[in-house]
Amino acid sequence: MQIPTFTGQLATEQLRLEFKDGSVVVPNGAPLLLQVSADASAPKIPEICTLYYRSEDGTRGRANLRRIGGPLDGWQQFHLDGPPLDGVNSNLVLDVIGLDARLRNLTLETVERAVITDLQLECQYPTYLLDSLSVRAKRESLPYRTGLKIQEGTQCTLVGRCNAILREAQYTRRSPANSDSGQPIEILQATTDNDVFRIPLGVLRESQLVEIRLEDQFGLSSEQVMRYNLIVVPDLVPEVESRLEGIGLAITPRAYLPVRGTVVDDHAVAEVFAEVSVDETGLSPVALQLEDKTLVGIVDFSELAEAGITRLLPGMTVGLTVVAKDYYDLDDFPHLGRGQPVQLAVVTDDQLLVLLDRNELELRQRLEQIIS
Repeated sequence: MQIPTFTGQLATEQLRLEFKDGSVVVPNGAPLLLQVSADASAPKIPEICTLYYRSEDGTRGRANLRRIGGPLDGWQQFHLDGPPLDGVNSNLVLDVIGLDARLRNLTLETVERAVITDLQLECQYPTYLLDSLSVRAKRESLPYRTGLKIQEGTQCTLVGRCNAILREAQYTRRSPANSDSGQPIEILQATTDNDVFRIPLGVLRESQLVEIRLEDQFGLSSEQVMRYNLIVVPDLVPEVESRLEGIGLAITPRAYLPVRGTVVDDHAVAEVFAEVSVDETGLSPVALQLEDKTLVGIVDFSELAEAGITRLLPGMTVGLTVVAKDYYDLDDFPHLGRGQPVQLAVVTDDQLLVLLDRNELELRQRLEQIIS
C-alpha cells in the first residue's frame, strides 16, 4: 500500500504487509496491491493466477492476477490492484489458485486508520508578556484551530490524541516562507505514549507549518499527512504621537516645555522618556508620565540648569524626541518607538517677542485676506 508523503518529499513510499499465520491487517478503505509469487523452478509456471474472495456479508467473487514480466530471482510475480482490493471496507477471506497450487483462507482484517481526535497547543509565554498589569497565565493549553495566533517568543508543544494506539508519529516543520525553497526536508520523530504524541516546537520566532504522519500499532500509516499552520504574531514597536503644547519654533533659556500626546503598544509600555540634545550633544533622558495611553510630561530647562545638567544660551539649538519602550526582551535590541522629532532655536526674550509679533501679523493678514 502507498504511504502518504510530506510536502517536498521527492520519493514515494510503499508499505509491504506480510501475511502472518494466514492473516494480515489492512486499513479500512485503502487501495491495496496483492503480490503473489510462483516458484519458477516448478515443472510448469501458471500463465494466470485467480483470486477467489468472500466477505463477511456473504458476497463472493473472483478476479485474475496479471503476470508481471518474466521470472526474477527464481520467482514469477503476479499482481492484482483492482477490485476487490481497490477499497477494502470489510474483512475478506481469499483463496489464490494457480494451476494445481493453492493458497487457502488468507484473511484481510480491516481496521480504522489512525486519526487525530484532539490537538492541543501547550504554551509557555515569554516574560515580556507577563508585566505587572497582565492577567495572562504563564502557562496555558489552547485547543488548536485554524488561524490560531501565537505571540512571538512563546515556547510551544503540540500534544495530540488519536483513536488508535501509536507505534510512532513522524513530523516535519518549516516556516511558510521556506516551504517552497527546494531544500531537503528532515523527518523527525515525536514522542508517543499509547494514543498520545508530543511534538516540541521550542521557542517560536516565526510562523510554522507542521506536517504529521501517524503509524498505528499494526504499522499502518494514516490516510494522509495532516498539516497545521501556527501563525506567530511579532511584537510591535510602540506607536508614539507627541507634540509640544503652546510652543513654537523658538524658546528662551528658561523654557518650560509641556509634552502631550499618546503612546499605544500591542501589549504594555515599560517607560516613556524624552531624548534631549543641545547643539547635538545628548543629555540624560527626561522621564515622562503615561496615564492610560495619554502622554503627560514636562521638560523644564530652569530645573536642568539648577541641577547642573545644562544651561541654555541664546544661539543654541535644542532637539527633543519622545521615546517609548515596551517590555520586549527576546534579543539585545529593545523595541523603541519614537515620536516626531522637534528642533527649537534658543533666543533672547526680546527676540522671542519679535518672532511672536511677526507671527501675529502674518495671521492677521491671512485672516483679512480670507474675509475679503
